[in-house]
Amino acid sequence: MRNGQEKRLIQEEEEIGTAEEEREEKEEEEEEIRTTEEEEEDVEEEHMEEKEDPEEIIDKMNVGEGF
Repeated sequence: MRNGQEKRLIQEEEEIGTAEEEREEKEEEEEEIRTTEEEEEDVEEEHMEEKEDPEEIIDKMNVGEGF
């Protein structure tokens, strides 16, 4: 009887361990997704910053700078 209980406890511990590993993997995947989204947002912000204001372009054309 005791041997059966030990086997059952071992099996339950293995199942708990597997569930914890799956949870950790899911958390890592979610963190990777968040990181990727943040990187994409950073790139978008950089592109927006790189675009010049149309008025500045006109001013440069009038002065002859950069063209």
